[in-house]
Amino acid sequence: METGDHFKNGENPKSLTGCGNICSYILSLCIVCILFASCVTTANVSKSKDFTLTNDIPVSVQSPVYPEAGMRIEEMLLEMGYHVVPFETALNKITTDVDTSWNSNSIKGSVSTYNAKYIPAAVVISVDLSFYYPDAHFNFNGGYIRIFDMRDKKLLASFRYKAGGVGNLNDVCNQFVKDFKKLVTE
Repeated sequence: METGDHFKNGENPKSLTGCGNICSYILSLCIVCILFASCVTTANVSKSKDFTLTNDIPVSVQSPVYPEAGMRIEEMLLEMGYHVVPFETALNKITTDVDTSWNSNSIKGSVSTYNAKYIPAAVVISVDLSFYYPDAHFNFNGGYIRIFDMRDKKLLASFRYKAGGVGNLNDVCNQFVKDFKKLVTE
């Protein structure tokens, strides 16, 4: 191919350069849109009218599917000065019942020992998140983080996160930290 053969059909070299700039601009704009669309957005927060959470109330975090999320939220609560009780301490507690009866000649009784599950915290934060892995990506599929008052057996607050594009567990935990701080300072 001879020099100048590229432009025999009336193509102008400047128009090709302009097209390249426009294409790279559109590509850059698409990448920015994808990055912003893939971020975890603020949660839809519902809370009870009497929601209060002070630093002296023992708080525990339950996250059976993604323990990393529970640990991250525990760290956040510790940094904020909350009394954190690891959920792992909600182990089987051995309880003993003694049943005795006596009459004039003898004492009769029985001792029974059983395991009971207990949670040594007044408030439990329950993490229920969903992710899927279509390729090598880690996509957030939505989920809930709820705060329960174990003394009154009621739901104090619920954070509902909608599915986003590409996102990871750390993104969701960081967003929860922001949403939680906003909730407790209102």
